[in-house]
Parts: sequence; structure tokens; C-alpha cells
Amino acid sequence: MSMSNRARRMMQHQLRNKADAELNLIPMIDIMSVMVSFLLVYSTEVEVIQNSKGIEIPQSIAQQAPKDSVVVMITKGDVFVQGEHVTTVAEVQSSKDPLVGPLRDALKRMGRADLIGSGPHQLVPAHQPPGTGKAATGRAAGARRQARRAADRYRRAAAKQGRTDERA
Repeated sequence: MSMSNRARRMMQHQLRNKADAELNLIPMIDIMSVMVSFLLVYSTEVEVIQNSKGIEIPQSIAQQAPKDSVVVMITKGDVFVQGEHVTTVAEVQSSKDPLVGPLRDALKRMGRADLIGSGPHQLVPAHQPPGTGKAATGRAAGARRQARRAADRYRRAAAKQGRTDERA
């Protein structure tokens, strides 16, 4: 398929007037070096001005001190508590015990034994709960256990409110 004369002229014009786009880095490097030298020279003479207006910062009136938090970090290969290496993930996975003993020991060492237990705000169980060992395994056993726990929670809530229900 042949091109029209106008299309051919337009293409030749674009090829003739095509500007080579270049990025010249030398002026930018020159400006950056001047800026760095300026900042190095004048940053040493910084003067701290004291506040002369007598502003008072408000003091806390809280009765309780805030609780310290514990950071448990699990990476691809390691387990850390407060930045201290506790164990490796491979050791935890190869262990037959569902409890992470080194984690429990690290919490005791740090004086945070309050995080060991089976409460809702505790990290590590104190002992292996019954029914979570090798006897009850598999999908069906887990579903039965979950249904039993839900029924127990329902019964306790109903008893707390003083009502009885035929489902309980």
C-alpha cells in the first residue's frame, strides 16, 4: 500500500526536525554540589533559642501508669520477644508439643508471667488444654470441639442472665 504525498512529506518533516532528547546531568550535579557545600558550611552555626514566654506544659493526672506492651515478632525463620531471639520457626514446627516452651520461658524471664494463661488477654497457655492433643485430630474432631465450646459458651451466658433455654 502506497502512502499519499502529504503523508510522505509529513514523515520527512518529522524525521528532519526530530530533536534528540538528552538529559545533561552535569548542571544538575553542579547545583547539587553547591547546595551540599552551602548546607555543610551554614549548618554548624545553628543557635538554639530559649523560650522566654514561660509556657507551662500540662502534667498528666492519670491515676494508673500505662501498661508496658510486649512485642512478639515472628519472621520467616525466627521468633523474637522484645527484640531478643527466642527460637526458630523450624524448631517450633518440628516440636510435638503444641505449646511454645521457649516463648513461655522468655515471658517469665522478662517478668511478664501475667501473659501466660488461658485468658483472652494472654499469649501463651499455661498448660496444654484437654482435647487439643493427639487424640482429637482431623477436620471432624475440630468441628466437634468447636461446636462443644460454642454450646458451653451459650450455656454460661444463659446462666449468667438467669434464663433457661431448651437448646442449652
